[in-house]
Amino acid sequence: MAFGTSPPSSSQRFDGIEEVESSVKDALKIEWRKHKMVKRTFSSLGFAKGRLPDDVFANMAAFYYNNRNNVVNEEWEGKGVFVNWWETDVKFVAIPWEVKKKWQLRLMELVSDWAGVPVEETSMYGLRQYETGARLLSHVDRLPTHAVGLIVNIAQTNLASPWPVEVFDHADRLHEINMEEGDIVYYESAKNLHSRNRPLSCKPGGCAFINLFTHYRPVND
Repeated sequence: MAFGTSPPSSSQRFDGIEEVESSVKDALKIEWRKHKMVKRTFSSLGFAKGRLPDDVFANMAAFYYNNRNNVVNEEWEGKGVFVNWWETDVKFVAIPWEVKKKWQLRLMELVSDWAGVPVEETSMYGLRQYETGARLLSHVDRLPTHAVGLIVNIAQTNLASPWPVEVFDHADRLHEINMEEGDIVYYESAKNLHSRNRPLSCKPGGCAFINLFTHYRPVND
């Protein structure tokens, strides 16, 4: 549970639309260049869709339900333009360390089987709660720690239309993957560009799309 004030994600301000456009263009160029740097692959496409084991999904969904009101604004100052924080706040529900460790080790078994190599846990991020109008710029993740991982959809409420995750495969072909609650997407996140460039569309009253991200790298690599 967070204590104190929660500054809006948009507390870092741009000086006009020209600065936004320039920053986004520069970020895209850098991300495409980083994506080309990674040579090792683990799968034919670089991603795949799957499903959480029922007991893991039940535990995650229950945790979110019980803590959904302990939400704060995610701070984006100095973190770039990958989420459109200047247009909409991005929410965050913190996970206790002992819960996070349990989830990460369980999910590691799934990722290792998919990647075909033993992996070790490096990072778990979330729960991030996207709301009306949210977008995610095409990007890759950190090279030293994010070789393979999972996008996990914990919950989604009151959406007007599906909000697909967009992934470029190893041939730079774009794929759109719709996710339901409990779905997972395996991805080579340091190599394969991924995004949600389409704004999150909500029914009247607003909506929420809650994701967890967990990352791994090959053991001794």
